Amino acid sequence: MAFIERVEVENEGFLARAELRFTPGLNVLIGARGTGKTSVIELIRYALQAGAFTTDAATKGEQQAVAVLDGGAVTVTLREGNTSWSVTRTSEGASTTAFGAPPACTILAQNEVESLAVSPQGRLYLIDRFYGDAAETERRITEAASATRTATQEIANLLEEIERNESATTELGPIEEELERARAFQQALLTNSSATKDDQAALLDSQSQMQALAQRENQLRFTASSLESAQGTTVALRAQVKDLAESALLLDVNTVQELIASAALRLEQATNEMSAASTALREETTKASMFRAKLDEQSRALRRKLDSVQDGLSQASRQVQQLEERKGQFDALVLRRRDLLTRLDQLRERRSVALAGLEKLRLARIHARQQVAKDLTEKLAPQIRVRVAAGKTLNSYTSALVSGLRGSGLHYNTLAPTLAKAVSPVELVDWIERSAVDELVNAAALSVERASTVLRSLRQSSAASIIAVDVEDEVTLELLDGPDYKPVEHLSIGQRCTVVLPILLALEGETIIVDQPEDHLDNAFIASTLIAAIRRREGRGQVIFSSHNANIPVLGDARNVIALESDGESAEVRAAGALDNSSIRDTIATLMEGGEEAFAARAAFYERKG
Repeated sequence: MAFIERVEVENEGFLARAELRFTPGLNVLIGARGTGKTSVIELIRYALQAGAFTTDAATKGEQQAVAVLDGGAVTVTLREGNTSWSVTRTSEGASTTAFGAPPACTILAQNEVESLAVSPQGRLYLIDRFYGDAAETERRITEAASATRTATQEIANLLEEIERNESATTELGPIEEELERARAFQQALLTNSSATKDDQAALLDSQSQMQALAQRENQLRFTASSLESAQGTTVALRAQVKDLAESALLLDVNTVQELIASAALRLEQATNEMSAASTALREETTKASMFRAKLDEQSRALRRKLDSVQDGLSQASRQVQQLEERKGQFDALVLRRRDLLTRLDQLRERRSVALAGLEKLRLARIHARQQVAKDLTEKLAPQIRVRVAAGKTLNSYTSALVSGLRGSGLHYNTLAPTLAKAVSPVELVDWIERSAVDELVNAAALSVERASTVLRSLRQSSAASIIAVDVEDEVTLELLDGPDYKPVEHLSIGQRCTVVLPILLALEGETIIVDQPEDHLDNAFIASTLIAAIRRREGRGQVIFSSHNANIPVLGDARNVIALESDGESAEVRAAGALDNSSIRDTIATLMEGGEEAFAARAAFYERKG
């Protein structure tokens, strides 16, 4: 089981050239206020980049660590058997790690315990520390959510193109009947004229070719537009992979470098092939333009010839030719629509698969979280109860709706929470894409006008930001207070710590570090519940506390006590060792609150056990 073995500071500041050694089991940092206990903890957090349960704790902790380093660096060494990890981080943020990423470490600053208790996201983060696949699950959820959003954005783009296609088709109008009438009128003139059969056949063939040419030119234009869009995406991706390849060189990991280099090579090949395809398209478009010019010239000459044998025939044939071109454009749009609808079905199927995968992962996550809650409740019963409810926290969903409704003219701060409660993200996106106003009217009790504005605004702002939004699970932490369980939001600060600390100490297999856990706690709780939790954890993970309360190191049977002292300008280790070390016993007895009483209570405990 891994543990922090040593912390070394290299600077000329407050903890100049300090070196602290730790052991498995319970370690306690003691000393008067201002001797550097908190600084040591924040330096460990900073070096390991262990994160925090609240944004405020993370910000303040990093600021304190950087200030203490004052241009220097801190090195933290961890060990598990014969394996060790060494992490060095400078005050500028540069970090180097020897022998790979170190094991996980959970660190809480002073007052972070009570902040964690009332933070919905913090409580989730706490529960997720208890199941080993949490990080991998979150990674896979992120990937599935990204795939879902990408497909949804592509669907939105496709729906816009389908609308443009429909608008263009409508503008061309019902061309078939108009063309048939023009053809019939032209044929009547040809029948009554003295035009030869060859000239008549040449005219009809020219008009037919013009229709086919118009259709081809439009298909070429559609293809060129799609190819240009794809090229832009490929070029951007190629640039990203190129930057990634340069970064990978610093890793000195051959497999990673080879895979990224291979991806870069394939992207380069794809870019070159798409560029070649674009060139071929331009050449084909040029050929079509040259053929059109030739065809136009031949048609004009033929119409002049025919007009000489029959008045009005030239104008009639010109009208037919124009209508044939429009028919070619119309047919190209119809074919394009068929292609777009096929792609739309394919994209929806792809998104459906991504969504199914996302929901499966989220379901596995909630089951894992609920199992953690069940295990913790059984372990900490009857004082503490932990529960997890699926999909109860709507903050992220509501924020996405607020963002999407800005500029709509609606009171989005009031409307967004109502929508979030009334309809799921997936269902809402389906309604956005189908413009299903009636469904939204019925679900959210909106007027038709407001529902239409909502769907239109959300569609314009992209449904992609909504569909995969995480409607988070809700963690409830409760304390038995008399006959009833009360949630942490309704408890005093001390009671909140009473709930969170035993849960933290139930986390096995990694180092737990807490700055002054006794804050807001009475001695009765420390002696009964907190010490019991520390003893239960013996052999299941390292604990590092800073403390002013003698009950914690003495009744907790600390394996290692580090006493710090300071002259106001610098701090140093005054003494270090186990409880059987006379200097440590004397330091605790004289320096800590209730030192003598704690040793007396410890002696009485072991007498009873003996």
